[in-house]
Amino acid sequence: MLDVGPGLEITGRYFENESFAVSVGYNFNSLGLWGSPRFDDNQDHAETVYQVRAGFPKPNILHDVITEDNSYLSMKLKGTVIYRGYKYFDKNRHRFSEIICDLEHAKNDKRIKGVALNLSGTKISRGKAWELRDKLTELQAAGKHVVIFVDDVGMTEYHLASVADRIVLDPVGIIMLPGYVMGRTFVKDLLEKVGVGFDEWRFFKYKSAAEALSRDSMSEADREQRLAIIEDIYETVRADASDSRNTTPATFDDWVNEEVVIVPKRAIELGLVDKLGRWEDVKDVIKELEGEKKSYVHREGLAGNWYPSTLWGEDPKIAVVYGLGVCAMDTGIKARKLEKIFQRLKDDKSVKGVVFRVDSPGGDGMASDVVAEALRKCAEKKPVIVSQGDVAGSGGYWISMYGTKIYALPTSITGSIGVIGGWVWDTGLGEKLGHTSDHVKVGDHADLGYGIRLLLAGPMLPKRNLTEEERDEVKKLMLGFYGEFVEKVATGRKMRTEEIHEIAQGHVFSGTRGKEIGLVDEIGGLDAAITAARTMAGIDADERVKIVEFPKLPLINLKLGGPSPFGLRMIRVAVECAVEHAAPDEEAELHPEWAYLRALLDKPGQPLYMVPPELFIYDARLGR
Repeated sequence: MLDVGPGLEITGRYFENESFAVSVGYNFNSLGLWGSPRFDDNQDHAETVYQVRAGFPKPNILHDVITEDNSYLSMKLKGTVIYRGYKYFDKNRHRFSEIICDLEHAKNDKRIKGVALNLSGTKISRGKAWELRDKLTELQAAGKHVVIFVDDVGMTEYHLASVADRIVLDPVGIIMLPGYVMGRTFVKDLLEKVGVGFDEWRFFKYKSAAEALSRDSMSEADREQRLAIIEDIYETVRADASDSRNTTPATFDDWVNEEVVIVPKRAIELGLVDKLGRWEDVKDVIKELEGEKKSYVHREGLAGNWYPSTLWGEDPKIAVVYGLGVCAMDTGIKARKLEKIFQRLKDDKSVKGVVFRVDSPGGDGMASDVVAEALRKCAEKKPVIVSQGDVAGSGGYWISMYGTKIYALPTSITGSIGVIGGWVWDTGLGEKLGHTSDHVKVGDHADLGYGIRLLLAGPMLPKRNLTEEERDEVKKLMLGFYGEFVEKVATGRKMRTEEIHEIAQGHVFSGTRGKEIGLVDEIGGLDAAITAARTMAGIDADERVKIVEFPKLPLINLKLGGPSPFGLRMIRVAVECAVEHAAPDEEAELHPEWAYLRALLDKPGQPLYMVPPELFIYDARLGR
C-alpha cells in the first residue's frame, strides 16, 4: 500500500497466475471509498470492484483544508491539576500529563489556530504552572495564539496567565500580587507546656527540618536559604511576566510593592490584563485578535487524539514513573513497588527510555536507597531522565541522583544533602493524661524507646531521653550516614566528594541555583524530560511514541479512612498527605510541623533524610 497523501491510498496486488489488481481509495475521516480494477493474465481488464470502508478515522486533505486555521482548543481547568487520576469518579481533577499532551497535539494540528484557557477555579502548584506556561510559549513560537480567562488571581495564577496574547479578567475579579513569603510555625513552647521533651540531633548547618520543634524562631542558616529560594522564584516570575506583558521588571516591582490588591479597572489601566469580560466573552476577544470568528474544539477533536497511528507494529514506549510523597517503603513513594517497576522496565525491550518524575520531601534512608539503586541499574540499560517537580530534596534528591540526566524547574526545591534526627520523650504529658507505664528489661539500653502509648491508638512516647554516651553514639552514626550520602551523590553526579560537601550540609536550593552548582543538568519540565529520553533512546523527533505511566492506579479511589481519636488523624494525614492520589485536608495544611514529629515517633532514633515538611505539604493540596 502506498500512502500518497492525507487520505489518498493506492494499493497493488499481483497473483500467481500473473493477474493483478490496483486499488485507489480516498478516506473521508471515518468513511472511505475505493475502486479496484482487476486485470487477467493477459493484462486485459476483467472487472472493477468498488468498496466502502467504515471504521476508525483517517487523516484526509479535505478535512485539513476545510478546517485549517479555523478553530481554537478550548480548555477549562476548574478543579485540581494532579499527576495521575482515576478512570472513574474523578471528574473534578485534571491529569497534568494529559494537559501537556493536548497542548502538544494542538501545536502540531494545522487546523488549530490557538488555545483558549479558562483558569477559573483552577488549583495548580507553582511548578506545574511554570511547566504549563512553558508549553504555551511553544505554541506561540509555532505561530498560534493563547487567550486566557481569569477571575481570582494570585502570584502563581498571574505568572501562568501572563504568557497569554490576551488576558481576560472577570469584571468583578481581583488580582493579588503580594510577592512571596516562606515561614513556619514553631511549637517548642507548646511541647514544653504539654510535657513533651525534644532533643534535636542536628550536626549540619542548613539541615533545618526539626527547627519547628526545637526553636521559637528561624536559625540564621535557615533564614538565609529560604530567602534565597523565594528570591529566585520571584526573579523567575518577574522576568517571565514583565517580558510577556512588554513591561519592565521595575514596573512589576511596582505592581507588587505599590499596588498589591488590584481591582479590574485598575488592572486594565496598569496593563496587567487586556479585557474585562466573562468566559463567554472570550470568543469576541479571539475574533478581535484573529480578525475573524473562530470556533472551539475540545481535546477529543484534536488530530493527535482523533486519528490513530498508521505505523505498522507497536509504537516505541517511553515510561513515566512517578515518585510522589514521603520516601517510605509502603506509603508515599512506595519504595517496594517502585523497585519492582524499575526492575521490570530495565528488561522490557519495548520501553526505550524512562522518565522518573520526583516530587518528594525525602524521609526514610532505606526507602530512598532502594529506589535509587533500582534506578541506577535501570539506567545502565537505557536512559533514565529524572524530572524534579516542586520539591525533590534530601531523600527526594537521593532517589534522583543516579539519573542519566536531571531536569528541574527553576522553582523546584532541590538539594538538602544531609541527615537529621531527634528524640521525643515524655516530660509530664503522661501524668497530665493519667497515663503510666512500667517495664522489665534485659540489656542496658533496652528501655530507650519504651514509654507510654497515648490513648492506645498512637505511637509510643519514650519515657526518657538519651544518656550522654548514647547520644555520642548517635552522632557517630549520623556523621557516617552523611558521609555515605555525600559519596553516593558524588558518584551519581560524577563530582568529587569535596565538591559535594561544599554544597551539602543540608542546604536547599532553587532549581535555578541547583543547575549552577551541578546538582541539576537542565532547567525544564516533564515534557522536556520526555523529549530528552526519546532523543537519548534514538527515537526520531517525528516518530510517534507511546507514553506509559507507573505505578498504575485502580479504576476508582478505594482509599478509605475515618476520624481517629484526639486529633491523631491530623498527625496521620499530615505525614501521609503527599501520597500520590490523595491531597491533604485542611488539618494537614494547617499543621505540617506534626509531620516531622510523627516521623520521629514512628521510627525513634532513626535518622531522616527530609526537608522541612511544610515546604512540601504547602503545595501538596495543589495536585500532588
